[in-house]
Amino acid sequence: MHITAFAELLPIPLVYWKYMYENICYKNPFIKEAIIRFDFPSEIPNIEKGLPPKVTQAALKIFPIFEPQKMQTHEVQLQLGGNDAKTKITEITNSIFHGLEREKTLSISPNALYVQIRQYRTFELLLKEVMQPLSALCESFPEIRASRVGIRYVNVLNIGEENPLDWSKYVNPKLLAITDFNNKENLSRAFQIIEYNFEEDSLKFQAGIANPDYPAKIKQRQFVLDLDASSVGAYDFQEMIAKVKVGHERIQDIFESSITDATRAAMKVVKDDAGH
Repeated sequence: MHITAFAELLPIPLVYWKYMYENICYKNPFIKEAIIRFDFPSEIPNIEKGLPPKVTQAALKIFPIFEPQKMQTHEVQLQLGGNDAKTKITEITNSIFHGLEREKTLSISPNALYVQIRQYRTFELLLKEVMQPLSALCESFPEIRASRVGIRYVNVLNIGEENPLDWSKYVNPKLLAITDFNNKENLSRAFQIIEYNFEEDSLKFQAGIANPDYPAKIKQRQFVLDLDASSVGAYDFQEMIAKVKVGHERIQDIFESSITDATRAAMKVVKDDAGH
């Protein structure tokens, strides 16, 4: 589905939606986890043995629990014209950091850096927590470029005490057709995928009732809005951050068009000139 088609869900044109909601956040969002990830096209040199002290110090300021994970990679080498195969075993260290209550995680490996937040507060705080270790990493290795930048929000709505299949009060009705198709009483999962292409940027939107009790029939009241924005290219530090912000804005536009005022009331809207 093209973005203009999805815009028909909105009571107003999509171009204005961004400006209506860019300064809105929620006191009690339904975000189960938020993730920002940067993938590198080639391994960061010598990082498999451990991080530079500058990067470790920047990470520990925000993620004070350090749990390095040693892993082995197996590379099979075949010789042309021969039947012999050699296996090369390399030990690498993935640097894993956690918050004091393990409510957030930072992972730095030779090929990627990502932050996972399980107690989300604001986008500004999420961005700050990823920028500091990423900045230290890019300063230590100026040649670093990200081949992919991604930001993802997994929202799990669990509002109300009504029928677990009736979400018309809280979710845009145009996203609910699959729950009313046939044999509703026997549904065990009702999920849909909508994808958007913005040249080097894309957005994958998964919505519906995932059902934690699957394959049993749906009994728990949960509705998932899973939004994953990504960009593919060759990005330096400033461009990485810019792409995260673009992805966040696109996710916000789609999320706001997917919910109702009843959902906003349940999350408790906070709005001011600074955005929070």
